[in-house]
Amino acid sequence: MKDLLDNIIRASAERDAFFSAPHIPAVPGSPVTPVDVAALQAYWRQPVPPSYREALEVYDGIQEFWVGRPLLSAKQLIDGEDEAEGFEEPFPSLWRAVVIRDEDSYDAIALDLGTRREDDEVEVVQVSSDGEERRWPTFREYLESLLEDTMKERDREAADRANLED
Repeated sequence: MKDLLDNIIRASAERDAFFSAPHIPAVPGSPVTPVDVAALQAYWRQPVPPSYREALEVYDGIQEFWVGRPLLSAKQLIDGEDEAEGFEEPFPSLWRAVVIRDEDSYDAIALDLGTRREDDEVEVVQVSSDGEERRWPTFREYLESLLEDTMKERDREAADRANLED
């Protein structure tokens, strides 16, 4: 999981370096504490999904993680409940588990706690302000897809820049 998260951070920085605006680097947090995991379980009234918990055990939150949006820490998820309430009406089953969100829109990544399986994994859903959804079976699979997409974007931008030089 650490390699996966670090590779996403690195690929994002490499992609963002192509653009004129200065790149704001991702800032990973320390590993989650057992107290914060227990608090998150109590908040959600169910176990923390294993692949999401594994990510928290590496970095409990990452500032500037996804296109300038943070991957929230366990404490931010619980303490920031009031900030996520804007998601309650459009996404009633997701708002308590929005783990990445844009403060200015309804673009977000959430754990769909209503899809919990026997292994305690849940689906991850990307929602956009226009109502579109994209889903992954687990948080790990979401991260793997994010890495793949970010690397493709980086490589496309590198190829475009190389073609401009010709």
